[in-house]
Amino acid sequence: MINPALSEMTLRGCGASAKVRKKTKCDRIRDHLEAGLTITPVEALRMYGSFCLKDIICDLRRRGYPIQTEIVRYSPTGSRFARYSLKKRTV
Repeated sequence: MINPALSEMTLRGCGASAKVRKKTKCDRIRDHLEAGLTITPVEALRMYGSFCLKDIICDLRRRGYPIQTEIVRYSPTGSRFARYSLKKRTV
């Protein structure tokens, strides 16, 4: 695991060097979805510190990720929120 305090480091091997960058919130949310999990705005805030999940989802869609949105109604208050997931690709 990369030390979060280091944003980049040089790796040496086979005579080449490469920079490793710290994962962004977008990267971590993409990994979450690719693991087959769903995510809501509240979960994104709690797990990844992301206040605006809809912007990250929009960015991922622009990159070609097939993300589906399910609108969920919370019964006690009647409020609605989005739950995002990655569409399963058919082979």
